[in-house]
Amino acid sequence: MVSPRSCHRFVGYLEEEAVRTYTSIITAIDDDRLGKWKTEPAPAIAINYWHMHPNATMRDLFLQVRMDEASHRDVNHTFSSLRLDQTNPMIHAHAQTLMKPTEERSAEDLAAIRGTEASATKA
Repeated sequence: MVSPRSCHRFVGYLEEEAVRTYTSIITAIDDDRLGKWKTEPAPAIAINYWHMHPNATMRDLFLQVRMDEASHRDVNHTFSSLRLDQTNPMIHAHAQTLMKPTEERSAEDLAAIRGTEASATKA
């Protein structure tokens, strides 16, 4: 049997790679290699699923998906470090930020999700 801690750590690393991938896509949108997605409307199903602004773009969608992946990364790395006698510390983590509409998230909110400094964020 594989250790649950090892599985959580592995999934955390997969999620880290997903965050890097979505960051690359967002960078390509911002530097016009994928510039059309700056104004391309996000699909209604995505807007509804993530409670995004009705005028959300594909760039907004990639920001949202990256934030979701970052949350998964944090949860899995946290779970991989828990001892059996510890309480789940993730019960309330990220909840307030993730429930905010995308346009209301501050640079600090986004930096916390990404694990970066607020001054380094572009969103």
